[in-house]
Amino acid sequence: MNETRRAGAIINRMRSFVSIQQPETVPLDMNELVRESVSILDFELRHRRIHPHLALAGNLPQVLGDAVPIQQVLVNLLFNAVQAIGESNSPRMG
Repeated sequence: MNETRRAGAIINRMRSFVSIQQPETVPLDMNELVRESVSILDFELRHRRIHPHLALAGNLPQVLGDAVPIQQVLVNLLFNAVQAIGESNSPRMG
């Protein structure tokens, strides 16, 4: 049941990524955005047997911003890192 809720949350986040919205500037917890971004890529991480270790800063002040574009950037950066790790671990032809 927990996996079902998690899948639903991921789908909702992905929908917000692709929908056109007015920017919503609100106080954000950057550590939470990082955790959520890693969570979005959970399947890919498990599939590639990558176990991220998050070294997040404590007591960060909240920042004003729009969570959706910030999370898009984080997910893109993380996905690029996952791909780079996968490429570095694959056997080289040559």
